Amino acid sequence: MSIILRVDVDKPYGKHTFTRKLASKLKEDYFPTLNLHFDYLSHLKEMIKYCNNEGIRGMFYHRLCTVPDEETIKLFEIGGHQWGLHLENSRSIDTFTQEWLIFRNYSGCKNAKSFSKHGSGFHKLGKHHYEIYEPKTYQNWAKKMGYEYPSGNGIASCAEDLFADSNGWFPNLFWLEADYRLPKFSSVEDMINSAKDNLVVVLIHPCNYIADSRTRNDFHLMVKLAKQFNIGVNSFQNK
Repeated sequence: MSIILRVDVDKPYGKHTFTRKLASKLKEDYFPTLNLHFDYLSHLKEMIKYCNNEGIRGMFYHRLCTVPDEETIKLFEIGGHQWGLHLENSRSIDTFTQEWLIFRNYSGCKNAKSFSKHGSGFHKLGKHHYEIYEPKTYQNWAKKMGYEYPSGNGIASCAEDLFADSNGWFPNLFWLEADYRLPKFSSVEDMINSAKDNLVVVLIHPCNYIADSRTRNDFHLMVKLAKQFNIGVNSFQNK
């Protein structure tokens, strides 16, 4: 049927070298909205170019520290991708609203209306990150404010875990980062078999697409198998 590609853009400069890890951390914690160059989002741009060449579309979620620059937005337009907010400060609806307004103003995108949550409740992932994971709360906020919160961050333990609930919301994902898979449902082939007759959501982080060869290879395998079995790879809006 179809794979929905969700991309969470966590790192402004990637993490494949020590210098890039340090630069990313400094921008994340201390200069989230300061436009620093140093190959900003170069890892993301490489991944988008691959997607564009392969004719697949995704939903890209950005933190305040990874708001897309002009070059990235052009690549999105070429590939027909969608993008939104990767929410960090989810302490309350007020902090959510404040982060959303900053995101829209800083990015220049007034039409963004979709968001995902940064983190799954296990670790504090930055100075501005509220690590508690409360998906029902985010669903309520989305309904109240007219936004879209289409998927949670759960790890699928079987094919059925990937399917949407009765409201069309996807509580679980297939993570292309192998460390976030469970042994009994861990191969790309398992996910592809699920996607033949159902909508499923696959998650990848561009920093790992560059830094981790297995993540990159599994992503390429997913694209190859999707084409082989005539499975579309799209954003939530284009599903």
